[in-house]
Amino acid sequence: MTASDAVGMALTYRVEIGEPSEGGVWWKVSNLGSPRQVAAALTELAVRVERDNRGGTDSGRRRYCYEVAWPEGVVLELFRGQVESVLIPGELRGLAVTIASSTTTDSDPGGGSL
Repeated sequence: MTASDAVGMALTYRVEIGEPSEGGVWWKVSNLGSPRQVAAALTELAVRVERDNRGGTDSGRRRYCYEVAWPEGVVLELFRGQVESVLIPGELRGLAVTIASSTTTDSDPGGGSL
């Protein structure tokens, strides 16, 4: 059980991946859920982005931003910048682990595993 699960609070998250300029958007997703749900969604997005990377011929830097926040607006994790497209799946998986582990209570010795 995570800290927010115990009190019934959901996290909100938003992820955008696009062209290096303010042009086209490749992925734009947002939702809310328990930390475990958010971590699972980020892990699933990592798989999809990885699949897109393998299928495409265009590699290089992408505009990448994410924000994870508590309902009252307190930001838990935030990033805005440009990243090599092949690194984004690993970044998303790392974010998922961070979300799951940073919201774990002492009563959950499993480290918030999914």
